[in-house]
Amino acid sequence: MTAPRTRVAAAVVGGAWLAIALFVGVTIRYQVPNPAELLADVADRPVPWMASNVLLILLPLALAMAGPQLVDLAGRGSAGGELVSALLALGGGALAFSGIAHGVFGAHLAARFRDGDPLDDLVHLAEVVHALGDTGWFVGVGSLMAITALVTWGGRTRLARWVVWAGTGSVVANALQFAWFADHAFGVFAGPGTALQALWFVALARTEIIARR
Repeated sequence: MTAPRTRVAAAVVGGAWLAIALFVGVTIRYQVPNPAELLADVADRPVPWMASNVLLILLPLALAMAGPQLVDLAGRGSAGGELVSALLALGGGALAFSGIAHGVFGAHLAARFRDGDPLDDLVHLAEVVHALGDTGWFVGVGSLMAITALVTWGGRTRLARWVVWAGTGSVVANALQFAWFADHAFGVFAGPGTALQALWFVALARTEIIARR
């Protein structure tokens, strides 16, 4: 039987992950802005941007609480279970760092943009801070992708088939998202990857996991 608090935590992770994506999408108008355009977007819509980063900073708390369920499904005491524990720490820390870096971007650089500071100076600073934030973001996304793969595989005989397929689809879509570094066209997979990742966490919360025999 899964402890109620771990199921609630998994639902919180899924809901927060979807909310983060929606807040970021609203901020950037579901486009891929360059650094100067991003400064303007964040300056125009600071509330959803900051909300997404606050959620990113708090998300590791829910991930930690959902951890026992994830480790159990991956195989407590197995290499998979131990790797999930390590990835929870790595991914949670990376996502929190991303929220902090992007929060600095929103709170300081965008405010200076609104105050009329020279654009060239701000764009240079924005590129550095945003690059740091994106590094944390992709490490976090990669960690969640690996956790989902390990948990889905380890729990494949204990989870409903549709939950397994949601996890598999999330891993594939998020893996394709990483091809963005080669061709920005692959950024289109961010949407389905995010939605399936959120659905998978919510599905874990709504599914009563049978005990391992």
